[in-house]
Amino acid sequence: IMATNITFEDLDEPIAAKLRKECKSPIYPAASVRINPSGCAHTDLYRQHAERFRDFQIRENDVWIASYPKCGTTWTQEMVWLIGNDLDFDKARKLPLNERVPFFEAPAIASMPFTTCNDILSSLDKLTTRRFFKTHLTKELLPSQVWTKKPK
Repeated sequence: IMATNITFEDLDEPIAAKLRKECKSPIYPAASVRINPSGCAHTDLYRQHAERFRDFQIRENDVWIASYPKCGTTWTQEMVWLIGNDLDFDKARKLPLNERVPFFEAPAIASMPFTTCNDILSSLDKLTTRRFFKTHLTKELLPSQVWTKKPK
């Protein structure tokens, strides 16, 4: 299951070129590469973060919410975080959901400096509390330790 070699190929299909031409968001670039072995399309930003994502240190008590986009992920994040934190609604009201359950591959979705990605991943690594993550990555692109440390 674990991918050891991640490769990239530029998307050259006509629809991909049309999307890149018409979707000119300075924050959310259109997909421009196919990542193998998963075969999924991603932004070119993924290329610069792929190794860091793959080598991210996993803990056995981490909780990963892995889903397809737009299928109830936000609701699931809230529910899972509350269950994992003894229904602490007061804390949930005080901390935004994206801080309680960060979007793991966000640096590859939205344009941000590479140092920001490093800072995000470094800060996640330094957390002393149980960590919760949201991801839309395919199983081949998850951190390699997911398969050996076996988080929830």
